[in-house]
Amino acid sequence: MRAGIIDKIIFGIGFNLKQTLKTIHLAVKIFDIVSLANPNIDVNDPKNHPKNLKVLAAQCLLLASKFNEVTRLYPAEIVH
Repeated sequence: MRAGIIDKIIFGIGFNLKQTLKTIHLAVKIFDIVSLANPNIDVNDPKNHPKNLKVLAAQCLLLASKFNEVTRLYPAEIVH
């Protein structure tokens, strides 16, 4: 199931919205973190329906794109 969702993040949403590879990789990382928070994902549970997981994937990509947008606009200063 994870492979299908990751394909959706990369090919279904990420490339169509012209996101950078950095943003796509961050979205996959966020999805993995959220998925690891609940390792016992049951496909038969209505809240874990694949349609809802696709929405979660889209939200992960949105969060990753906003994070990269903020870091691009306000880069961290390196203090020596």
